[in-house]
Amino acid sequence: MKKNKIVFLCHFSNSSIRSKLYLKDYCITNRLLKFFNKKTKQYDDFAIWVSDYIKEFEKHSEYEFHVVAPHKGMKKSSQSFEISGICYHFIKCDGSYIIDFFKSHFRYEEKNNYSRNRRKIYSFLNSISPDLIILCGAENPYYSASVLGINDIPIYVITQTLLNDEKRIDMGIGTDYRRQKEIEVFKHAHFFCTSAEKTIKRIKEVNVNAIFLPAGFPTHRPVVTIPEKKDFDFVFFARNVSKNKGIEDLLYAFAVVKKKYQYVQLNIIGGCNTDYKKKLDRDIEQLEINKNVHFSGYFEQISDVYNCIAKARAVVVPGITAVLNSTVREAMFIGLPTICYETPATIVINKERRSLITVPMCDVKALAKQMLFTIEQHEKVADIAKNGKEYAENFFSNEAIVNKLLANCQKIIEKYIKDEEKSYSKRDS
Repeated sequence: MKKNKIVFLCHFSNSSIRSKLYLKDYCITNRLLKFFNKKTKQYDDFAIWVSDYIKEFEKHSEYEFHVVAPHKGMKKSSQSFEISGICYHFIKCDGSYIIDFFKSHFRYEEKNNYSRNRRKIYSFLNSISPDLIILCGAENPYYSASVLGINDIPIYVITQTLLNDEKRIDMGIGTDYRRQKEIEVFKHAHFFCTSAEKTIKRIKEVNVNAIFLPAGFPTHRPVVTIPEKKDFDFVFFARNVSKNKGIEDLLYAFAVVKKKYQYVQLNIIGGCNTDYKKKLDRDIEQLEINKNVHFSGYFEQISDVYNCIAKARAVVVPGITAVLNSTVREAMFIGLPTICYETPATIVINKERRSLITVPMCDVKALAKQMLFTIEQHEKVADIAKNGKEYAENFFSNEAIVNKLLANCQKIIEKYIKDEEKSYSKRDS
């Protein structure tokens, strides 16, 4: 029996993938970067949820899965291999430091709509001849723009970050080019995996024929041992520390907490732009909390991130732009009390019983109040954390999410085949 072929078009990296890829040694480049006091290059895990999708795909041998993705640092222009029944196809998406600098400075690839990447991706798609393409992330044109030239294969878009969101536009997140390409993808595709009201509304504005088949989003389940002795009262974590993740609101709220509890400690985990870090340092100095705030910085391995989070009594992740950041779900899995801004998603989570400590959006006073609550009401907070972990285990199961996603894929493939048959029948008549 012929297996349906599914291409998963995405961007991610993990240690298993990197062990198969022929990658450059950044030694000389990093010496040059250090000389100019620039951030050095390194290989690290990112887009962990993509790895979680793929891990679940390994359990479904009824499909033939192909993962197509860009990767930095490759020695070859493209490379293919297989792991646990999944076929991987990677394209090189960077060059030398100097070439990349000029490409970025003169926006060369944007002006050419990433034609080089598209040609390589088209080559893979032609050789695979898939029945369905799942695009993970319309907002990333360096690979998502490839679907714009595909008209004979159904495209199912898993939405990640909506760049055309008013808040993100106001905060300067993304560029005009990226927002334009995101809209073009929305117009071109017909199937979308999202239940976020804002995203659905925006897609419907440009694509009246859009069909929405939500399935949820994977959450990497942390494996940690919670230490009895805690080093911090609060922890904030993100891959990239930025304003839209709520770090500035958190610092102002933490300053209020510090006025009542002089020795309270906050740990900040994640990478941070050099200029933005200087800005945060100035804020910390001005708020007189420099002795209370610790920056753990960026960890290459996600397991190290989780072990560092576990050293805190409570997690504070007041994201401003997302419906439900993955950091919230991860904190719930760890079993720590989690403070975040209220969104439609958190209202659903707290509907039956309180599982998250929520605060009205951008209300710094309320944020400080709830942080004080975690210090002063240990028993109540422990119950909330327990509820949160149980909720995560019941509703954020990756197996259930991917089973739903693949059921949606089957519907799309069957619908496409029927539509094609109708089209041929009309031509014949």
